[in-house]
Amino acid sequence: MALPNSPPAAAMSSLAGPGVSLAAVRLSGVDLALEHILDDAELARANTFRSPALRRRFVAGRIVLRLHISGLTGDSPGSLELDYVCPSCRNRTGHGVPGYRVPSLARPLRVSLSRSGDWCVLAASLDEGVAGIGVDLEATPSAGFDGFQSVAMTAHERGKLAGVPAPLRSGFMTRLWVRKEAVLKALGTGLALDPATVDVSGPVPRLIGGPASEERWQLQDLDPASVGLPPDFTAACAVRKPGGQHPRRCLVGVSAGGWELVVDSPSGGVETLAMTNEPEALMAVVERLAERFPEEHRSVIEEIVAEEHGLLDDGPIRDYIPVLVERAAKLRLSR
Repeated sequence: MALPNSPPAAAMSSLAGPGVSLAAVRLSGVDLALEHILDDAELARANTFRSPALRRRFVAGRIVLRLHISGLTGDSPGSLELDYVCPSCRNRTGHGVPGYRVPSLARPLRVSLSRSGDWCVLAASLDEGVAGIGVDLEATPSAGFDGFQSVAMTAHERGKLAGVPAPLRSGFMTRLWVRKEAVLKALGTGLALDPATVDVSGPVPRLIGGPASEERWQLQDLDPASVGLPPDFTAACAVRKPGGQHPRRCLVGVSAGGWELVVDSPSGGVETLAMTNEPEALMAVVERLAERFPEEHRSVIEEIVAEEHGLLDDGPIRDYIPVLVERAAKLRLSR
């Protein structure tokens, strides 16, 4: 079954041999009449979107991901069952490394999908040695705004940035961001792992200050033309093979239509908070910081959050703005 608006049979990447398949799809060209192939969990998530346009893009992305898997395995796209596993808490409540249970395979097939505007890039791995795969896509450039360096880059990356000519810095930072997102998706942690502690300036990601790990990584910038993307996009793919330790905290899964924060709960499990817009997410940031720093007057916390948000408010990458604001505000309040 062919993917709409994608290269024939999907583009096969040399990233991890024949076990990794990548493709790009224009979402407005997807036949939404195929929505019936999605499972109950996907439809329930689709129905949380208040914006009809964002709901359509979410549904279109899930349809083409199923078609992509079907083309790889020969299974009916409607026979796949959504599967998540968190490498930190081993929870299966809709966060962590995504995958699908496939009738013809004994184990879940690990996948990743990233949307930007009317385009998505997706990946699936048939390699049994792959524990996680992540792709990310952004319009170029997206990360060249004030505040990005302080909350999302390692000291080593900032040093690298200093050597980049000024006209190229925004593109360089966008490149780093999509690499970071791809790595965090492959880990299944999202922003439980501070992006400023993940160094992706080289071919192998390094976790700064984290536990020792024996995991094997493959991190690659994607040539837009090689997967069927327009030239004005930046994309990356990360593949993680098992071994070593994983980060232990869970925080954050983000949907295209809103926020879904997965946070540590007092009982030791996780609590999912669904938030539909950025202002609502920022109010939740204030509430959590007020609990974390009871000695601070609420007005001071609100002012700090507003100031940090102002530093990032021009950033085109909206998904993670409240989390980056929270991290920056927490640093200030901890001093």
